Amino acid sequence: MESIERNLVVFNALSAVYRDGAYSNIALNEQLNTVKSVQDKAYITRLFYGVLGKEVQLEYLIGKLTNKRPKPVIVIVLKMGLYQLR
Repeated sequence: MESIERNLVVFNALSAVYRDGAYSNIALNEQLNTVKSVQDKAYITRLFYGVLGKEVQLEYLIGKLTNKRPKPVIVIVLKMGLYQLR
């Protein structure tokens, strides 16, 4: 599975949590059911829970880097990218 595909799986799971109010473990498990590789599942799980775990710090960084609040879809992408950079 390519990096873009793995990130899309994480995005879909985070989107379900942030935008739809889904429970994190259920949203992640639904997305992991579409993934075959154990390594891909590990990467996806780490990124997903990493973003959720660093929520406050990522929100702070987004607030410092932007003049106005981006759209929710963009916020999710920014959180994923910032988490990966940190």
